[in-house]
Amino acid sequence: MKVTKLEIRQRSSYEDYANTLAGTVLLEGTTGKQEVLLSPMTVSRIFAVLAEDLVARSKQNATLTKAAVEEAVHAPLLEQNSVIAIEGQV
Repeated sequence: MKVTKLEIRQRSSYEDYANTLAGTVLLEGTTGKQEVLLSPMTVSRIFAVLAEDLVARSKQNATLTKAAVEEAVHAPLLEQNSVIAIEGQV
């Protein structure tokens, strides 16, 4: 069985439990498909997992960016060693 669709949306103002989050997940397997309504607690837990992953990936990206910038500080400037061709001029 695999998840083929995960949907989380905010309910409209005219629906029951207006402006709250509602979620569904579509599962597919060898025996068919099944759509499951997610409880508010499950939706909240999904966002908690996403938040953890976003923070971890952001920290990793910041570390990689910092390393690249620090490495570039010590690199020779390319414009000193290159010739810039301007169209129409040789």
